Amino acid sequence: MWKSEWRRFGYACVNFGSPVSMRAYCRERGVDFQKLAGEERRRETAALGAYLMRAVGRIVPVVPVP
Repeated sequence: MWKSEWRRFGYACVNFGSPVSMRAYCRERGVDFQKLAGEERRRETAALGAYLMRAVGRIVPVVPVP
């Protein structure tokens, strides 16, 4: 039996600044997540996460906490 590496964990939505186009992100980087597997997919997913965190970091101020 074929086991897919793709699993659904639900959906998430947040609003910080301008929307990020996943089509543009993938086109600009030549990434097709549906064709990636294993370590390459994990590497590209981590790069996407870092990209999104930088985008949020440019919008959300760093504030001191007690």
